[in-house]
Amino acid sequence: MVNIDALLSEWAYRCKKGYPDMDSPSDLKVLKDILKEWEISLPEFQEQVITEQEKSSKRSSASVVQLIQKMAKEGVLKDKHIEFLTRYLNSRPFQENIDEYLGTKNIDGNTFGKDETAANEKVFQVLQSEEQVDKFSEYIKNPLKLSDLPERGNLFDEVKKASGLTDLVIQKLLHIKGQEEGRGVGKAEIFLSMFFGDVKMRVVGKGDLTWNGKYLEVKGSSARLGGRGTPWQGFKTSILGQLAQEYDKSDRNLSSLIKNLADEVDPPTDIPKLRDGIKEFANAVYGKSDIIDKVVDGLSEEDLKNGEKVKKALIKLYYTHYAKAENVDHFIFVNTSLKTNKATGNRTFAPANSRYRLFSADDIEKLIDTNQMIITSSPAVDNLYPSLNTI
Repeated sequence: MVNIDALLSEWAYRCKKGYPDMDSPSDLKVLKDILKEWEISLPEFQEQVITEQEKSSKRSSASVVQLIQKMAKEGVLKDKHIEFLTRYLNSRPFQENIDEYLGTKNIDGNTFGKDETAANEKVFQVLQSEEQVDKFSEYIKNPLKLSDLPERGNLFDEVKKASGLTDLVIQKLLHIKGQEEGRGVGKAEIFLSMFFGDVKMRVVGKGDLTWNGKYLEVKGSSARLGGRGTPWQGFKTSILGQLAQEYDKSDRNLSSLIKNLADEVDPPTDIPKLRDGIKEFANAVYGKSDIIDKVVDGLSEEDLKNGEKVKKALIKLYYTHYAKAENVDHFIFVNTSLKTNKATGNRTFAPANSRYRLFSADDIEKLIDTNQMIITSSPAVDNLYPSLNTI
């Protein structure tokens, strides 16, 4: 005979929320694991549950109150249990409304992979744990619009002012992330979708968010526009690779290599060859584009000897290639960095965290030329797609 009460208690204890959710794949997996550990066959368990259900009707509110009183009298109801029950009961009246709102933003059980807690559950858990469910429920009646924000600012400040949510809740929500069919749902994606009325998660095609019907790409601190550590396989046989061998240059950073080659090559013959080498690199790595000739031909001999100008040119090619290949309409870079406490090693919310820069893909060249986007990394032979820096 299966002890149903003991089994349910064990199941609730192992669930992330402290209680089982029949709509949660992860909670159902926990139940299956317990049944296997206790050597209970599923048919046997199902039969007994059905029998128990036939014997008794649903618990009434009075019976729940009696159970709580009984547990308190026996001394097994601790303060932490009372706190949890209070938070749970206070948040229930708002859950349906919040889930419905999040559903319109495509924040639901399909946002992350099957083995992860549903995205809407993650959001609700954060709100419930800090007793902020009622405030968020009020906020979504008239949420902010990203279109009304300036091109740069601080998301934390904007949301706090409009919602009244606590600092900790905003910080936790900003850092919600997950996996979706092999691709990461990065920090700030859920946050932007849930707090801004004109933004939602994309469900058709690849990409991050939809902003007024346009593709909005979200990039947090240290994100990149391509694969991590991707090398240039054809470097040795390329024009730049051959020039590096000829002039005995070992630089792996491409802006440094080009600058150092420009300082030494014979101008009449090899400066044009150097430009051809940059074009060959861009066409091979980023794909053929009209902007390649425009950017590279715009580099004078003196520009080629200036590492910073070469780096800007390479970054333009890097960014514009990604925007074109992915059909990105707009970017928003968000500082999602955390501050590390040297004494404890704990990572906490950094003062600059959540500063953002919102811009059109068409403005990439202008922002780089005017130093509004300051880049410290450059494509390298061993890393064609350097990470973005914090704002």
